[in-house]
This record gives sequence, structure tokens and C-alpha cells, in this order.
Amino acid sequence: MTSYLIKLSMRLSDGNIKTKYLVTNINGEVKQVRRLCELGFVIGSEVVIVRKSIFKGVLLVKINNYLLAIKRKQLECVEVKCE
Repeated sequence: MTSYLIKLSMRLSDGNIKTKYLVTNINGEVKQVRRLCELGFVIGSEVVIVRKSIFKGVLLVKINNYLLAIKRKQLECVEVKCE
């Protein structure tokens, strides 16, 4: 019998443009997690990737009805699932 592992969550930095995601977890250093929480990345919040930069540097995301430009490296610790 073959069992398949379905990954329900993914990193926000790997997400697709114009797809709604729900934040499920934030991993990382305490300082970085605190900063992301202050920006609105809390568990259960809705996030949409609006635009990606050409050279994988910055993402433009919409969270809590405002736009935020943030480095891809900082979003690698944010886990999300499709809504």
C-alpha cells in the first residue's frame, strides 16, 4: 500500500500572485517574528501576493487592507495555506 503525504502549508515567499492565503504559522527568531506580527502577519490573517520583483528580491503583499513591500527572505518564515 502506498501512502501519500499531502503538504497543506507552504511558505508565503513561494506563493502565487493573486491567490488568497491564510497565515498558519510563523517560524524564526523572536525579533523577526515580533516584527512580522506588528506588521499584521498573525495566525488567521488573510494575505494576497500582489506583485513579485524580477530578481526575487521584494514582494508586494496585501494584508489587512493595506499594501506592504517586504523582502522575500523575511517572508520565508511565514507559513500559509490556500483559502
